[in-house]
Amino acid sequence: MTGDSAFDDRTHGLLKEWERRSVANQFGHLEAAKHFRKKNIWFGVPVIVLSAVVSTSIFASLNQEDVTPWVRLIIGLVSVAAAVLSALQTFLAFSEQASAHKVTGASYGAIGRRLEQAIKAGHFSEASTGEFLDDVRCELDQLAKEAPTLPDHIYRRVMQEFELEHPRVH
Repeated sequence: MTGDSAFDDRTHGLLKEWERRSVANQFGHLEAAKHFRKKNIWFGVPVIVLSAVVSTSIFASLNQEDVTPWVRLIIGLVSVAAAVLSALQTFLAFSEQASAHKVTGASYGAIGRRLEQAIKAGHFSEASTGEFLDDVRCELDQLAKEAPTLPDHIYRRVMQEFELEHPRVH
């Protein structure tokens, strides 16, 4: 059945709780996106600098025959460090993780705005109360299944800041 449908106090309470959890998840995933962007930069910038230093050093040493073994060792170690950092950056996929958390945060934000609109209106115009609740619950369930896991320190902070009581089960 479609048309306007008002909701009772229990439904209003459920919507408020879902909205609060959606906002908390949005905040958590956007914080995780920032966290992984920073990690990407912390790995990426040294890779660029070390690679530039190695390249310049190798180029400069091509014209010199009297390069000491220590200089060659240092160039070799810096080259290995650049390669290891580059491999770690690729393996840990900080950029991809940041992107996934940003998309998830935006999705939770969209659900939160939808819930906020329904709460402020005090009724649902697009569907009956039951249909609306089922639809939003399915969206939240699907998003929770697909969402990347928040880092523990961000998860704990979100739980504390939003006064949520759903402990993470490992």
